[in-house]
Amino acid sequence: MNPQNKKLFRLIGVLSIFLVALVVARYKFLDSDFQVKFKTSSSQDTAGSYLFTADTSLYQFTSYEGKMPVKANFFSPQFLPHFPLYIGNWEGKDMEHQYADISLFRLYHNVQTKDDVWAIVVYGSHQSQFHSAEVCYLSDGWDVATREIKKIKTDHQEFPVRYLLARKGDHVHLVAYWYLWETPRRKVEEGTLLFRLSVEVHDSEEKAQAALLSFINGLSNLSMEEKGEEKGEKLPSVVKAPWKALPQTPFSKKSPPVFVKTSSDVGDIQMKKQKTMAWILGQRVPNGVVSFPQMDRRYLLLSYELDPKNPQTQNDKSYPYIYSRSSIYDDALGLIALTMAGHNTEAEGIIEAFERIVQENGEFWFSYNTHNEWPSTWDHSEATIRSGASAWVGYAITFYLRKRLLDEQIHLEDPSFKNNKNSERWLGLSKKIADALLRDQILDSKDFRYGLITGGKGRHDLVWDETQKKVVEKFKDDKIEWASIEHNLDIYFLLKNLTRLTGSQKYEKAEKLLEEVLLKKAWNEKEGQFNRGARLQGMDEAQALDCASWGLMFLHSLKDSVKAKKAFLTLDKYFVFDSIHHVEGYRPYYKGYVFDEFAINKLFYPHWPQKSWADIHMIWSEGSLGVAMAYLKMGQKEKAMQIIREILKMQTPSGGIRYATQEIPFQFSPSPSMAGTAWLAIVLLALENPKMLELFWD
Repeated sequence: MNPQNKKLFRLIGVLSIFLVALVVARYKFLDSDFQVKFKTSSSQDTAGSYLFTADTSLYQFTSYEGKMPVKANFFSPQFLPHFPLYIGNWEGKDMEHQYADISLFRLYHNVQTKDDVWAIVVYGSHQSQFHSAEVCYLSDGWDVATREIKKIKTDHQEFPVRYLLARKGDHVHLVAYWYLWETPRRKVEEGTLLFRLSVEVHDSEEKAQAALLSFINGLSNLSMEEKGEEKGEKLPSVVKAPWKALPQTPFSKKSPPVFVKTSSDVGDIQMKKQKTMAWILGQRVPNGVVSFPQMDRRYLLLSYELDPKNPQTQNDKSYPYIYSRSSIYDDALGLIALTMAGHNTEAEGIIEAFERIVQENGEFWFSYNTHNEWPSTWDHSEATIRSGASAWVGYAITFYLRKRLLDEQIHLEDPSFKNNKNSERWLGLSKKIADALLRDQILDSKDFRYGLITGGKGRHDLVWDETQKKVVEKFKDDKIEWASIEHNLDIYFLLKNLTRLTGSQKYEKAEKLLEEVLLKKAWNEKEGQFNRGARLQGMDEAQALDCASWGLMFLHSLKDSVKAKKAFLTLDKYFVFDSIHHVEGYRPYYKGYVFDEFAINKLFYPHWPQKSWADIHMIWSEGSLGVAMAYLKMGQKEKAMQIIREILKMQTPSGGIRYATQEIPFQFSPSPSMAGTAWLAIVLLALENPKMLELFWD
């Protein structure tokens, strides 16, 4: 070998040794923080080293909150970048996607059972980065057929997962997802993890469940060894895997999980729904408005959110008198919304408040101050009783009981619930309310109102006050002889639920009589809807929106398709566009004076004394959402969604829904209201959960 070649080989040898030394030094010194090893421990090992807070809701605490015990630090900065491809018998591959908020998307295959699980993980510190599985599947045209809460037991701890079945064509997905926080503070901005697992159901739901549980157990028993971990360091908003994602394999028989479409507003609606639920919970007393409520009225819901510092509405100007007011109708709606959402503890708090304030004879006042004792048996000046509001209380309680019994049937709750003393007592309260209402049922066959229940007691008439030079309310402590058809529809569904729950012939007989009278006497064939009410002299043929929309739900429950079709078409008469606030929706009436009495109408509109509802382009949120629920009952989901999108324009930054877009004195207020907000929650929850849709006014 010539001298030049010898020098070249020596140089190559030196360079090789230098490069090897450089690589060793790099891995030994420079990259020590990234040396991570994973192994799957046995479930029989000692309990997990970490207990992270877990829940099924990102936005507020639920009664299902628990602790997920794991052996790896899921909130370590190295957890997601080095998430293992092998977890026990599960072998994973990365899937390509175009969604920046997704930290990890993999398909895991079990080499023994041949099951597949799609695993999606999102880490973020802002609410907009998260979308629930329902949002994703609904936006992609899937039908979320089942939506439940399941509790997963691991190492003597249990944590909740939201469990659902989604269907599209021949494909059925079993999906489970849950949120994790490092601390009980549950602050999104401190970092939150969303785990979402999807399994395609082939043979049976039970087999898919077994695959899901197997993967969750492997995940919770995953151990992680780190070197050089810096304490307190947080994950970045989105963690990119250090390896190149493998191309997605085409599946002939598999349907991969779906994501929120960027062109869809479903994700935004879902977030606003959570905001809506948070607003409802925030109206419970005690709260920032009523810190120390009257003891028997604790947990009632304030009917309005008022702004005394910048009064824009008549309600705001009346703040000193009504700031703590809680209407029992609003409480009943809130109870139904909380029940649908699974907030059982909060729902029961409202039922117990009803127990405390009900009178011995089964009657309720229409509304209650929560900061003092008005109204009470010794101080009820100008307090009223409304049969419809009382019926909603009784119905809401029976709705809660039926929902809990339904949960029991699908093994979500304590199977002893039906034998629970509380449930017996609450059913007794509903019967007591119904009995009080039936005392006002007209049973004289010669009376035009035969079979109907009258409206209650006490009323406020509008009169001109010469001293104040304005229209004021004058109270009359009289029994109301007028029978509201809307009230009787409410009572009908209370009686129907009591018949189901008790099997009592008494309630069934009253229910059937009411059904017969409503169909034969209250139905207006010409108008294609139910009339507003009945008087001693005959029918009150004013046409009200709730008698059209709620009446449609009544007809649907009876499977009277002929009348239901006419009522369905009638709803369009109430449709209007508020060009000032750029909202479409429904007004309470489509004809007739704004104030029933012409003399009063003239006082409010002196330059337009004949002003009618046809001239008012005001959107009524509560009524519009009643229409949305009727559309859902009729299978018109897109029509319901159109209404929801419009009414969400009336949502305030706090989460409350304005009662109306315009103020009409003594009738409608633009203040954020429990009625409008609770109805929004009810419709949204019924939209995403068919069982709740079926249970409501079925």
